[in-house]
Amino acid sequence: MQGNQALRYFKAAWTAMATAVEPLALARGVYWQLGKFDTVQTVIQRTLEVAEGATKAELLCELGDVSCDLGNYDGAAEYYQQAEALVGRRRAMPRSA
Repeated sequence: MQGNQALRYFKAAWTAMATAVEPLALARGVYWQLGKFDTVQTVIQRTLEVAEGATKAELLCELGDVSCDLGNYDGAAEYYQQAEALVGRRRAMPRSA
């Protein structure tokens, strides 16, 4: 019951502020614990819309994980490859002085 109440608060928070990443991250954890993997996937995809850099790579890895949980191994491999490519591009970027 507490999980459902918490999710209502998270939903209200991300509806009020579409760029608020923290409520999405917290909601993602609750949905994952409840086994609602389709919803976890949706929340991660929504978070990706506002994520940048290393956070985006982490979210792509999480999408890979949830895709595995859903039995979509080909999709998981694609997400992991996207994350790896993103990290590789960041490493190749010159550092500012």
